[in-house]
Amino acid sequence: MSNIFDAYDDKIKPKKRRNINTINRIIKLLEEGNKNTREIHAHLHETWPRWCPNMRRLSNLLAKSREFVETGKEKAQSNLSGTYNLSIWGLANEAGLDN
Repeated sequence: MSNIFDAYDDKIKPKKRRNINTINRIIKLLEEGNKNTREIHAHLHETWPRWCPNMRRLSNLLAKSREFVETGKEKAQSNLSGTYNLSIWGLANEAGLDN
């Protein structure tokens, strides 16, 4: 007896990845070397100003995408007072990706 869901397997579309254009642009940038979040955002804003993600969305995208790995942190001075950490991002090992 066949399963009722067997007929629907052919009709289900594969899920598209969101933000794939942004991910591809970041991959192209990180092929030159590791960059921090502020440098990545500045490059995207300069080359792609209308669709550049804001810093919060960019940070989430970098942290949750399997193409990128955090390679370190650096201290940055704030304008008023104090310091904060900036993450440095690099490309993940291609052997670990299952695309």
